[in-house]
Amino acid sequence: MFELSATHSRKRVATVMGFALLLAGVWTGACDKSSSDSPSSSSDASASSSSSSRPRTASPDASPQTPRGTYIKDVEGPEPSEDTVLVEAGDIQVTFGDYRRFMRQRLLLGPRDDDGALPESMPRARRADPRAQRRAVRKLVRRAVVAREAERRGIEVTREEIRTALNDHERLSMFLPLLEGDSEVAPDVSTDSIPALPEGLGPENIEAMARHDVRERKLREALLDDIGTEQLWTLYRKRHDTVRLAFVERTNAPTPENVDAFVRRDRERGTSRIRTYFEEHRSRYRSPKMVKVGLLRIGSRANLDDSTWKRVARRLEESDDPSTLADELPLHYEPEAYFTRREHPDAFESSKGEVGVQQSGSRAPHVWHVQGWHEAESAELSRPIRRQIASRLMQQSVVPSVESKLERVLEIMRDVESGADGGLSEASLETLRTRLDEAGFELQTTRPFGRDRNNYVPSIGLAEPIFERAFELNAETPVPETPILARGDAYAIRLLDRSRPSRKAFEREQSSLRKRVVEQRRDRIVPRFVDDWLDAHDASFHVEPLRVAYGVLRKREPR
Repeated sequence: MFELSATHSRKRVATVMGFALLLAGVWTGACDKSSSDSPSSSSDASASSSSSSRPRTASPDASPQTPRGTYIKDVEGPEPSEDTVLVEAGDIQVTFGDYRRFMRQRLLLGPRDDDGALPESMPRARRADPRAQRRAVRKLVRRAVVAREAERRGIEVTREEIRTALNDHERLSMFLPLLEGDSEVAPDVSTDSIPALPEGLGPENIEAMARHDVRERKLREALLDDIGTEQLWTLYRKRHDTVRLAFVERTNAPTPENVDAFVRRDRERGTSRIRTYFEEHRSRYRSPKMVKVGLLRIGSRANLDDSTWKRVARRLEESDDPSTLADELPLHYEPEAYFTRREHPDAFESSKGEVGVQQSGSRAPHVWHVQGWHEAESAELSRPIRRQIASRLMQQSVVPSVESKLERVLEIMRDVESGADGGLSEASLETLRTRLDEAGFELQTTRPFGRDRNNYVPSIGLAEPIFERAFELNAETPVPETPILARGDAYAIRLLDRSRPSRKAFEREQSSLRKRVVEQRRDRIVPRFVDDWLDAHDASFHVEPLRVAYGVLRKREPR
């Protein structure tokens, strides 16, 4: 019977749930390189025995199993053996042999031909699809982690549960009579009507698929049962512990005087912060390499279709004078234009003298011809760059000119009378608004927000420093001591209102809250558990052996 070794994916493993989802991904995997998917095929024999590297070439585009416009690129490297590790995390490993057996099982869910027969192998293009390879590995990893946790918890799967799972499965129920002693479960199904299993597969493979489905379902229920009172109280408190803020926002831009003072102080330091920053980020202060091209651009009276643009490019390529072409068509000739790689990748990656047509982007449409390149040049630490770096360094904290203004705002906020909880009544809020307006500041307010908003502050946006500080404000300290830097701006904030959750109210709502949480987490709790387990066990993936074994499906570049 097929059982996995066990293993991990990177940070977020794709959600794969139950047998219904197994069906959706059936044709997104890969098996061997040969036309047969049989474990006894010559391809697998060599995969098991060979460990030497060999040169490879791109496969031809003539295979009927390769989608039009694609080809399979072979990859050099040692052929994987059955024991080649694809994933390892903690005490879990998934091997190439596990992968092959898993992909053979997937044939049971594959499309049938007109006679109802199952496929004997995966299409070659599917086997070489990198995305399909990754998805299959992730499903294997998930199976492994689920199996390990189920064993740790003592979760067992009975024969009756396997029979029930198979009987309820849309695609596998027809195979139920093949299980020993189970023909009475589906008496109306004759074994004569069951399609022959692909070579190398037997009833034990069908049973293994059902076992995994039942095991994952039982683990899901166990994880949902683990959601206890204190976990629910934490969720309830996050949602119902809310804060509302009053705030003043200022752009954190230094004045020229601030910059001058910073530069002067920096020159007096033993180690210049500006010089250090410049050396660490020198590539930022250099002119990039640029391609020099001549352009034939559309003129005021021109209206050219695609075929005309291509003819212009051909004539230019045949050494027609660009100025003559421009007068004839009419077009505008620009003898020197410079583009970075991002602005004009086609021209940048061409050779001197090459010609092409650009239909979109900067100054398009146009015909271009490469004249040469302007090489990248390193900049010196000039006065403008020194001041630019000084401004950047100053903006890593609240700059002095902004800080002095917001400290005045904080003083006014402290002077307004607070309520018992540190908040403000409507009357006090209007008093604060008036006083700030008279001082030249605009007061804004947020909507109430809870800890479940994940650093999002209404009317401000994602602002972790403000979010964290907001929940520290209380009756004793309704106003922070200093302005807060967030999102590149500076803020003075004040507690406007605080609503804390009631344990009694929670206890009244606990039952309904639990139902909602269970329903919300039902489909996500196993994938999340797998993700967390893999993150905690430093999983590593090695998918290169699959590319060596099956090649990589690539799009063919247009000629």
